[in-house]
Amino acid sequence: MAVLPLSYPVESLTPEELTVLQDLLMEEVFRGEDYAASFLGVEFRGGMLQVDCVDEASADWLKEYAPKLGGWKGPVLCAKRAEDLPIMHSMTMFLPRCGDKPYEFALGLVKNQNRGLSISSWRVVSSKMEEIG
Repeated sequence: MAVLPLSYPVESLTPEELTVLQDLLMEEVFRGEDYAASFLGVEFRGGMLQVDCVDEASADWLKEYAPKLGGWKGPVLCAKRAEDLPIMHSMTMFLPRCGDKPYEFALGLVKNQNRGLSISSWRVVSSKMEEIG
């Protein structure tokens, strides 16, 4: 299961938001009457919170409670099964002379040099400067 913004991948969660989300979910489990949910693990990945549920009841609980978490101030959330998540790809590019430019410049270069390519849901997840050589 994954907890993610309803508009994912256009909108994704920051590491700070993911930390808050995990804390709020654990508080909700604590407040639950009797058995709420049980998780084997939680991982921050690709702007979403991936949750390994112990059983179907835990997955159902997550689908019910994630969208209405008290105290959540971020984007509208939903919970989806792994098979219902959009397929995401990652790539590595070398863009010379872009180190001092904003990410929008780099994405614009890719878009304007590739006719028909839609980059509306693309996100830069990391960048680094290479040594000249």
